[in-house]
Amino acid sequence: MVIVLICSIKPKIKLTVIVILGIIAAVIVSVIIYFNFKGETWVTVAGAQYSVQAGENEQRIEFLQQFGWEVEQEPVSIEEIVIPQQFNQVYERYNELQKTQGMDLTKYAGKTVKKVVYQITNYQRQDTIVHATLLIYHNKVIGGDISSAQLDGFMYGFMGEGSEETGQSSGSMATSDIQEAEQQSEGEISAAAFPTD
Repeated sequence: MVIVLICSIKPKIKLTVIVILGIIAAVIVSVIIYFNFKGETWVTVAGAQYSVQAGENEQRIEFLQQFGWEVEQEPVSIEEIVIPQQFNQVYERYNELQKTQGMDLTKYAGKTVKKVVYQITNYQRQDTIVHATLLIYHNKVIGGDISSAQLDGFMYGFMGEGSEETGQSSGSMATSDIQEAEQQSEGEISAAAFPTD
């Protein structure tokens, strides 16, 4: 003998329950999305928050403008590079520079990222060619630098050479350091893996 319990709910009550459950599910999903992506779309540098959205050219230019940089509308270059699985000494120093600006490349070890380079137009010395390099993963800036195009030039974080975060004591680098690392690590890491101009 099989006993079947039939639960009869009036259509209005059933619809109300479905709507309430749908609203609860939407709220839960919204909260999860908010907390998962909040930290990825903003970075804190020197106590200020900056948007790291970089899916479109305009967003990348706006990212740099947040730090006071004006750039040519079209990038100097766009290419894909691989963040190495194992960081050598130069990459460790480069990542220290990233950490001073609220970023960390170790999360992206082994990942292919987009490297977009712009020419800065408002650098204080007009006789120096200066580039802004952005490392982008899933349409967000994950690292980068401001550097002179000369081999023995400078490399700073996005705040520039005047900021505490990017001074010599906290991780500024010469662009020649990256060149030296490319020569030392030939065969270990692809030359295209280095994030310099």
